[in-house]
Amino acid sequence: MVGFDSSIPFIKFTFHSKTHFLSNIKPLSNDKRLLYRIIFKLKSQRYKFKQISKILNKHKIKTNSGKKFYPHLVWNIYDKRMKRLKFLNQPIVEEYRDFDVLLVKVLRTI
Repeated sequence: MVGFDSSIPFIKFTFHSKTHFLSNIKPLSNDKRLLYRIIFKLKSQRYKFKQISKILNKHKIKTNSGKKFYPHLVWNIYDKRMKRLKFLNQPIVEEYRDFDVLLVKVLRTI
């Protein structure tokens, strides 16, 4: 009987991934997409939220619940959309951390 003593090296590490693809975000409806487009276009033309709400009400555009627009409501819509865009456009971070070499002793008898 021959004794065989050896160690086999293994590399141990941790993989970290930060992504937004794992979240459950529903696509926008056509009505919301059009409303966002109008609000962002007016905002890019330097309109204030009060002026935007007056324009939307003048053209008889209603909220999802059928009510008039108020400046704070337009600001909330704008703010939520900006947060959503920031979240969806964040970079995907993937990295390996905590590298270590493990030696596993193997005992074999032949």
